[in-house]
Amino acid sequence: EQAVKLDPKNPLFHLDLGAAYYLMKHYRDAESELLKAAELAPKLVEVWYDLGTVYYQLSDYDKAVEALRKYVDLYPAAPDAKKVKKMITQLSGGRL
Repeated sequence: EQAVKLDPKNPLFHLDLGAAYYLMKHYRDAESELLKAAELAPKLVEVWYDLGTVYYQLSDYDKAVEALRKYVDLYPAAPDAKKVKKMITQLSGGRL
C-alpha cells in the first residue's frame, strides 16, 4: 500500500497490491487495484490473468472470460495458454 501511495502511477505497484489482496481473499479490493494497473498499462499481461482469476472467484464468469481472452491475445505463447484457453471454453459454455 505504501508503494502505491508513493508512486500511484506505477502499474506494477497496483499489480502487486492486487495480488496481495487476492491472497487475502479481498477480491473487490484486488479487482480495484488490478483495474488501476490495467488502466495504466493495458498491455501488462499479468494484469489480465489476475483479473480473470479475481472475476472467477467473484463468480463473474463473463468478465473472467473477457480478461482471460485479453491475457491469451496479448501473450499467445504463454506457458499456460493451453490451460487458460480450456478455462475460457469451460466458462463461456464451449466458446473460445
